[in-house]
Formats: sequence, C-alpha cells, structure tokens
Amino acid sequence: MTRLGSDLLTPQQWYRGMMVSLLQSFQLLGKVNYREWFNNHSDLPPIQCLTVVSLKSA
Repeated sequence: MTRLGSDLLTPQQWYRGMMVSLLQSFQLLGKVNYREWFNNHSDLPPIQCLTVVSLKSA
C-alpha cells in the first residue's frame, strides 16, 4: 500500500489507485472501465466508490 501513497496525491487519486490495484488483483482491469465508472458515480465519496467496487469484484 505504500507504493500508492504520497503526500502529493489527493484523496481521490489515492482511492482510484487502490481501485486499479484491486481490479488488477482480481484480473478485472481490462473488463471494467474504471474511469467511466468513476465519472458515472461522481456523486459518491471516494471511499464509497472503493467499497462498492470491492464488493462487486469479490
């Protein structure tokens, strides 16, 4: 997780990075358009986006 962290990242960038890492881990990165997903769910806070994606990927 430290490779995702940096003082220069915004919270949204950190959560997107976590989402990409999870999608890679579940071998779903090519099957899910995470940029489109984030744009379609821009009303949700980043932590909730990560939680929803984690639950759907499991």
